[in-house]
Amino acid sequence: MNLFAKAVSLLTFFKAPGRDFNSFANKEAYAALQHCLQWFENVLNDDGLPASSYSLLLDKLNGPSARTVAHWLDVIVLNSSAQPPDKRENVAFQQQADTLAEWLVKIQRNDGTWPVGSNDYKNRPPSVFQTGIIIDALISYSEKFGAKPDVSMAIENGVQWLFKMQKDNGGWDEYVFGKHLICTNAAAALVKAGIYMGNTNLVKQGKKSLDYYFSFQIGNGFFYFLPTGQKDYFASDYGFILYGFSKAAFMEGSRTYAEKVWQGVKPFIYSGKGHGIIPGIINYEFNAPVNYYSLYGSVLAMLTTLRIYPLLRMEEIAHQTRSLAKQIASAQLKSENKMTHGGFAVSQPSSGGYKPYEISGDAIALFAKALLLLMNTEHNPEYNSNTGVAINRDSIL
Repeated sequence: MNLFAKAVSLLTFFKAPGRDFNSFANKEAYAALQHCLQWFENVLNDDGLPASSYSLLLDKLNGPSARTVAHWLDVIVLNSSAQPPDKRENVAFQQQADTLAEWLVKIQRNDGTWPVGSNDYKNRPPSVFQTGIIIDALISYSEKFGAKPDVSMAIENGVQWLFKMQKDNGGWDEYVFGKHLICTNAAAALVKAGIYMGNTNLVKQGKKSLDYYFSFQIGNGFFYFLPTGQKDYFASDYGFILYGFSKAAFMEGSRTYAEKVWQGVKPFIYSGKGHGIIPGIINYEFNAPVNYYSLYGSVLAMLTTLRIYPLLRMEEIAHQTRSLAKQIASAQLKSENKMTHGGFAVSQPSSGGYKPYEISGDAIALFAKALLLLMNTEHNPEYNSNTGVAINRDSIL
């Protein structure tokens, strides 16, 4: 077992004196997070990289993908941020974070982008969405562990490519693979990069993109991409649209953005037949044309609500976040099989009978991130940038 594996197995950093483990935001979230990190530990390859997924049909771990590695890098940064400065596990967290960040730099294409897929990285096509996700993670890594020349150059090259490919209206229409609105994550990455680099023009371009994508929100809150008439989305894709908006709202401290996001995520959450159950496909009337629901979509809805809550401070948002967390945690697999323990399938039949065929590392990493955001507040209070009031999410959730 490597040093990082030993560190995550301990999970001592959440057992702070006086922490109340009686509410979901503590006891149950702590247990769910532990299961997520155990899965991560069990699927690391010899190079210290996590599998992108595990196929139950083939009994096979699939190789690392750039997006999944970026999401786990976010998890490690958040874990480390929850540690006291002198905690010995910090060394292990930084070592693992270095491994993931260095690999992301290594597989960056010559044009500054990151590809989709879990192999043949240099020859796969670039992705606006994926490039935004990875820039975001590398900036968080640099903010926590310090800027390294190769990582800084990778961020700069990725940002310049996004900037170059951006259209006059602020959006992107190349290398989006028909999923235009999930590029809200690239827009959020430009805002984050602009703040990180002190470049107001990048912030301006990111906000221009966000305003363009917000223009496709219709009266009931749904984001309906009119140029292609796209009105049905996989829940995971729609969740990524909302998550990109919510990250930007949080970074900008924009209550206006947050209110628009809530208009889009509220009916998304309520579209299911029960609390925390989001259909696998959603249409512009927030109806479900399928009979299964998406745990992946639920994870992204949870991340979205966590990002806008500090700006809106609505009890309804807190309640829905708790419902989502409970539903996802209840679907976590508890197994003797190390490849499945702590994981869950991307979707499952709403009629019951949980029989996953693939364990998604991406979804597990995002759930771990959501749980950390739920639990970290005691160590790193977030502030409402409109009022300056500290948000203690434990007391709300």
